[in-house]
Amino acid sequence: MWSQPPTSWSDFPTWAASGNDATATPLSPEDLSYTHSRSMTILKALQRCKLLTASKYRGKKYKEEAHMKLVLHIVGADQREGRNVQETMAAFAQLITAFGNAGNHDHGYDELVLVLIGPNIETRLHSTSQTESISSSGKSIRVVYASEVWSDHVAGSLYESPTAIFCFNAGVWGYDEWIPAFQHMMREEIHTPIIITSYNELEAIDDADCLEDIETPFVWRWKHEPNAFLCLKRRATQHTLADRVLNENSSWQCICATPLA
Repeated sequence: MWSQPPTSWSDFPTWAASGNDATATPLSPEDLSYTHSRSMTILKALQRCKLLTASKYRGKKYKEEAHMKLVLHIVGADQREGRNVQETMAAFAQLITAFGNAGNHDHGYDELVLVLIGPNIETRLHSTSQTESISSSGKSIRVVYASEVWSDHVAGSLYESPTAIFCFNAGVWGYDEWIPAFQHMMREEIHTPIIITSYNELEAIDDADCLEDIETPFVWRWKHEPNAFLCLKRRATQHTLADRVLNENSSWQCICATPLA
C-alpha cells in the first residue's frame, strides 16, 4: 500500500480498501478529496522525491540511532491541520494508515513524525506532543505542535531534522516572510525538499515568480504543475476574480538546495 500509491482520485477507493481503511466508506469525490488531499499530496511527493524508503542520510541535526523516523514539517499549519491530536490524526488519517501498511516490502521507517509549525497553531498546543501506536504494524505516529515560525523552531531544543517540508496553500506571493524562511530552510537542511501548494494555477505562477528571488542557490525538483490530488471541493470563501477559483492544493512545486540523486 505504502510503496504503490494511486495516481488519481479515481484509483483511490480501490487502493484505500487494500489497507482495510475504515475511512474508505462511500463518500462523494469532493468529500473524499477534502478529507485526504493532504495525505495523498504528501505520499505522492515522497514517492517523487524517492523518500518512501528510509535512507541512511539522517540530516544535519538528526541523532544517530537505530530508530528510523520519517519527520515531516507542516509549515504554516493552522486549524485545517487540526486543533488537537484527534483532529490532526483525522486530517492525516490516510497517510498514517498507509504508513502502517507497508506490505511485504517494509519501508524501513519505525515512526512517522508530523511536526505542525506556525504562528496560527494555538498557543496552548505549543511544545506538546503525543505518540500512538499504529495498529498491527509495530510502528508509531507522533504529533508535535510548535506555535512559532520555522526560524524560531529550528533554534529550539525540540527541533528534529525533517525528511521533507510541506507548505500547504502557502500564498508565497502574499507574504514577505516566506522567502527568508525558505532560504533558512535550505541553508540548514540542504537535502530536504520543500513542497509548496497553491489554490490555483495563477497563484502557483505568482508563487514561482517570488521563489525566483531566493538568494540561496537552489534547484527546482519540479516546477509548478497541476496536483492530481487537489481538493475537488471549492474553498468556502472564493476569490472575486472568476479565473481564480480556490481549491486546496490545486497546484504544486518543489524546491531544494540540492538536486535529486
